[in-house]
Amino acid sequence: MQQNDSVEERRRYFRLNKVMPAHFRMLREGAEGEALAPADDAPRERIFVVDISAGGFRATTHRRMPLHSLLQSDIYVERNRPVTAKCRVVWERELSIPDMWEVGFEFTEIEQTAWKQLVDFIVDERARATRQQPVTWTIEKGYLNRPIGGE
Repeated sequence: MQQNDSVEERRRYFRLNKVMPAHFRMLREGAEGEALAPADDAPRERIFVVDISAGGFRATTHRRMPLHSLLQSDIYVERNRPVTAKCRVVWERELSIPDMWEVGFEFTEIEQTAWKQLVDFIVDERARATRQQPVTWTIEKGYLNRPIGGE
């Protein structure tokens, strides 16, 4: 999907505006017929999802990501229960904040149970929002400074 696609194409799925923590690892392409795998030197990095749908998500990051880059994401829709999926960068733009980027991702591979967890989460959050309750996500103090393996 290109950034200039029609509104209908971009909004095939309901989009939930909600900030959520996430991690990603860049993937390398395997030989033909071989699965994608994390690049040997690819560390887990943090990003913040700002909206999400059953087809992909938009996030902010300090890292520029070239179009069509492939990565594995862990999106924390529930505390300690991330939705894990492989995705591709479909657009990116620099923000007015120095060294900050907004990036659009589409899911390219997601297990059925993870996809159901994501869809159920979006439906539940949408129902909560329509009941006029504030939709919030609390990010623990010190989250950005914690070692990644210590979650």
